[in-house]
Amino acid sequence: MSKRRKRPPNIPADPNDILLASVTIALALTKGRSPCEIETLINLTTQVTNNLNSYLRQIAINEDNAEELQLDIDI
Repeated sequence: MSKRRKRPPNIPADPNDILLASVTIALALTKGRSPCEIETLINLTTQVTNNLNSYLRQIAINEDNAEELQLDIDI
């Protein structure tokens, strides 16, 4: 039996907060790191970003085709 996925509230994040968080995280992750280590972190975060984008795209595809695919999801 599949669980119905609940959608989070539709509250967009403040772009200024996102920018501040990303700068803070970048500074914290790179402090004292070598260029090689920083490149590795860039590669890792790029892969995570790509995977999250793929996940969101698949959710959109499933929602668009829920009736046709007879999926039990909350649209």
